[in-house]
Amino acid sequence: MGILKPLYWISSGSSGNREVIPKYIPFLDSIMDNLKLKKWMPDKPNVKDFIETLKTTHDINTMKFLKDLFERNELCTLIYKKGHKITSQKGIIGFYSSHDPEFAYVGISFLIQKDLFSLINEYIVEELEEKTQKIIKILEYEIKNGQQPSNKEMIRFCDVHIDEIDEYEMLINELPSESVSDDIDIKNKANEAIKQFDVPSLYDLLKTLQYDIKTARRVGKYLIDHQMVNELLRTPKEIASSTPLKPSVKSSKIEKIICYNCKTPLSDRENPQFCPYCGSSELIRTKKKF
Repeated sequence: MGILKPLYWISSGSSGNREVIPKYIPFLDSIMDNLKLKKWMPDKPNVKDFIETLKTTHDINTMKFLKDLFERNELCTLIYKKGHKITSQKGIIGFYSSHDPEFAYVGISFLIQKDLFSLINEYIVEELEEKTQKIIKILEYEIKNGQQPSNKEMIRFCDVHIDEIDEYEMLINELPSESVSDDIDIKNKANEAIKQFDVPSLYDLLKTLQYDIKTARRVGKYLIDHQMVNELLRTPKEIASSTPLKPSVKSSKIEKIICYNCKTPLSDRENPQFCPYCGSSELIRTKKKF
């Protein structure tokens, strides 16, 4: 009768007209008073412990899924099963079947949305700071040794996880492909960089000006696009081994990829052949010439 179940659901496939009309039944008041249901709240799982477990186990796929939901402010999305490995947790993340066995709905409970999104927001801020500090370590290794660290050295001396090596290689060697010309904050930070350095390097932006890596790469992009510098070096110009950051080879050919079916923007770095969210192979590639 809906006393204990918070949601009343009718399949969209039901035939005929159906109505649900709540009716007052006096004896329910007595039942609810005796069971103290007026003060009943469902037990909430420990969301903080769940996030800490994902961090400890380095569950990148599940964290990425949660970050995507947070950034889109959504509770649920349709995924292609073969394209995802997401950790489910009772009361937090659940899988729901779809009509097609190759697809599934994955969502978070609305009861923990606020707490979960608050923790995810904190995680995004902490993750960006952590990446920035690790990249400073990588660049300082290069300054000290005259060469970039090998993959093994990135793990041993720079605290980079083995699953993150490709990402860090991209962050220290490539500039973003998207335009930043209309970003006022980036424009102001680029102005500050030129005031302090004749030819600012990535290390200068991170260490001296204390920009995070996301901001520093965008500032470098702005400086080059507006012909204030010819290139953005990883380390200061006097370091002979330093080479300039360049746009990704793939990014120089493809500006963006969008799924025609669900309109989800995708990363071109993995050269996707199908959308991981809906499984469609109809991907729109917008080409850009440099």
